[in-house]
Amino acid sequence: MAAYVNDEDRVNFDLTVPLSRVVTQPSVTEMAYLTAYAAQIGQVKLLYPQTMRYMDGI
Repeated sequence: MAAYVNDEDRVNFDLTVPLSRVVTQPSVTEMAYLTAYAAQIGQVKLLYPQTMRYMDGI
């Protein structure tokens, strides 16, 4: 079981950004196009340690 406080002052989550193509450049030595991709994946941030509680064996 996981219990948490649903309060904006205590729990925070970054907005995700979809995968996008940032830079594409040709490579003559490899005869290919090299492409870099960037994205942002968020996770839950607990601003105080007392915000969430995990319990096992229920």
